[in-house]
Amino acid sequence: VDEDWETGNFALYQWTTSGDVPWIVTSGNPYEGSFAAKSGDIGDDQESILSISINVLSDDSVSFYKRVSSEQDWDFLKFYINSSELGAWSGEVPWSQERYWITAGTKTLKWSYIKDYSYGNGEDAAYVDYIIFPPMVVVTSTQDLPAADNDMLVYPNPAAGTHITVTAPVSDSDVQLTVLAADGRVVYSKSYAGVNGQAYLPVQIQGWEPGIYTVVLTHQQQRLSKSFAVIK
Repeated sequence: VDEDWETGNFALYQWTTSGDVPWIVTSGNPYEGSFAAKSGDIGDDQESILSISINVLSDDSVSFYKRVSSEQDWDFLKFYINSSELGAWSGEVPWSQERYWITAGTKTLKWSYIKDYSYGNGEDAAYVDYIIFPPMVVVTSTQDLPAADNDMLVYPNPAAGTHITVTAPVSDSDVQLTVLAADGRVVYSKSYAGVNGQAYLPVQIQGWEPGIYTVVLTHQQQRLSKSFAVIK
């Protein structure tokens, strides 16, 4: 499950941006594609926060790429899972990946750019791009989904990278996710317990042969299927 802001905004998932100045989506120097998230243009002793609350369906990892241009050892990009600070970076930090283990359950992921009481250096900003989430349900204020969203989607389609994401609304149910090759062989199978909400389920397709595959999602005696193509 990835977020690279190629929509040009924060609309793909339920992002919250807060603090003194909100984060923005920018086309300036992303890690990949055309866009990245950039911290707000804050002043001294201020903070710009980007966060999302998710229900992690199974123990896994979360990864992202970050870039920082700030006053060394004074102005920081910090990353938190819930209230635990797991990483902090300052100075001139080129695009590089971070990866953290994350356990099942409700978690809040937070990226915060924080300035001290004076001075600044470089671009005075932090950037985040190409986040890979674990299998998850995005936590929102309501689980009611509009009728237009009441379907399963597979993206990207066609797929040329390392992962696809399967997303579908699920109402308090166990889920079985299966992928079939064109000849009917099962090439991937995984189950998730107690899913409730809009589920986002990653499937690693690295090394798969080009061709047409079918995703089958079964829950509460309902069977959804969708085909997708793997290309080189």
